Amino acid sequence: MEGGTAHSTATAATIWSTGAIGATPAFHRYEITVLNTFLTLLVFEPIKGLIDNRHSGGSTRNGPDEDGR
Repeated sequence: MEGGTAHSTATAATIWSTGAIGATPAFHRYEITVLNTFLTLLVFEPIKGLIDNRHSGGSTRNGPDEDGR
C-alpha cells in the first residue's frame, strides 16, 4: 500500500475474500465461512511471504550477512 491507496491483484483478492467471509454468516452458511477462512489463510500467507521477501531485497534472512553487513 503506497500513499493510502490499495493496489495489485492480491490486495483485490483479499478484499473480496474478506467480504465473502463477512457475508456468509448472514445467510447462516457457517461451514462456508470456516472453509473460506482456512482457504484464505492457506493461499494468502505464502503470498505475503513472497511479497515481503521481494520488498526486502530478496533476502530471507533478517540478520547480517557472512561478511558482517
